[in-house]
Amino acid sequence: MKKLINNAVLFTTLLILLGCVPGTSSNVQTRHRSTSTLEYFNSATFDESLSNAMKQENGKIEVSVLTPFSPNNVPERLDTWFTVIREKGGKVEVKPIDGERIVAEEVASLILFLYSVYQLVETQLRYLPAENYNATLLYRRDESGEALVEKIVFSHK
Repeated sequence: MKKLINNAVLFTTLLILLGCVPGTSSNVQTRHRSTSTLEYFNSATFDESLSNAMKQENGKIEVSVLTPFSPNNVPERLDTWFTVIREKGGKVEVKPIDGERIVAEEVASLILFLYSVYQLVETQLRYLPAENYNATLLYRRDESGEALVEKIVFSHK
């Protein structure tokens, strides 16, 4: 039983680690397209430039930001673009630049995830034998008429 749980946790860990390896993404484009570069400034001119770059179907459009902002305080002009992308089934993600990672948070998340998987597997294995039984709760009423369970009988189906 313990070996099964250990194997499940090991298998899950390997799957997670494979997902973290750079270059294993299934979203690899087979066509190489050009990259456009733009500078963000709060103007309709920016909107027009971005729209034109998107119409050219560039593989990437890199937008440099002169005044950095928090992901929690996105300028309204950019938020409009992100909203349209999301509404049309696209993804809007927030990632650290240059693959910078907060290792402590990732390790803590991994540990919590593995522990929850372990608990789930352990719970499922613990209660697995119950599928072959019925349960009968036997009660007796007290002086006030309240039913109090005095015995539980598990009987094999």
